[in-house]
Amino acid sequence: MLRHGGLSEPPSYARRILCGYLGTIAICPADGSDCRTVSDGILPVWSADGTDILCIPRRFTPDGRRELWAVGADGSHARLLRSIGPFGVIDTFFDVSVNGQVTWAGVLRRRPRDLIAQLR
Repeated sequence: MLRHGGLSEPPSYARRILCGYLGTIAICPADGSDCRTVSDGILPVWSADGTDILCIPRRFTPDGRRELWAVGADGSHARLLRSIGPFGVIDTFFDVSVNGQVTWAGVLRRRPRDLIAQLR
């Protein structure tokens, strides 16, 4: 049997597909059953333990900035992690480490910029 991260089977969230379409974030079971909408936003990413989803709201803040939010996999407990600046969606990438550290990389005025936030 193939092992995933030293486990005898993949974590439960590996059996779910996280997707974003037209500003809606949904979780779809890998078995093809119905998807469930959990939040609004773009660029969804699983937390390392699969309990949270990180995303960027579709809209900029009133002062023209983007924000990075976390929401529970069931759609509850939405919380702001940090403001990430006036970046376009195409300029943005973020990922979550096993210890809950969020690394964000973007480009502003043709210069790379990195930020770090703690999920928990």
